[in-house]
Amino acid sequence: MNGTARAIALLAFPAATALLGGCVANSSNPTVGVAEASMSATEALVSLDVTNPGGRDLFIKGVEYQLAHGEAGLPVAVGVWSGGVELPAGKSSRLDLRMPFTIELLEPESRKLYLNGTLRLEDRTGYLGLKFMDMTGTSFQVEFEAKDAKP
Repeated sequence: MNGTARAIALLAFPAATALLGGCVANSSNPTVGVAEASMSATEALVSLDVTNPGGRDLFIKGVEYQLAHGEAGLPVAVGVWSGGVELPAGKSSRLDLRMPFTIELLEPESRKLYLNGTLRLEDRTGYLGLKFMDMTGTSFQVEFEAKDAKP
């Protein structure tokens, strides 16, 4: 290979690498916050704001969760939500969860809740021609105060 060919090859590699960099899967995980929460003696109703900071359209196909209550953080609900919520790139979506308690509350006056879980997602943008690519779960954890549920 002569000097000119070598120079062209050395310049072409970084340019090709930069172009392919736009095809790399999103590494920005969605974040979860609580928009609203209320609770009664038997259940909690929680509205989650799920934000997709990345550049790929996602679809929330499920949530596995555990809810703990009170100062002691005793688990009071465990469950799975399945359904479907679009989560476009750079935007937020609302997800409402109804969580029936599996045990009686030990601190019924407390409104402190701890929610942790895993979002189950699909990539709706497509990666190198693959549509609806399954993605691994994204874990989340939030601590918040709930209001009293309206009768």
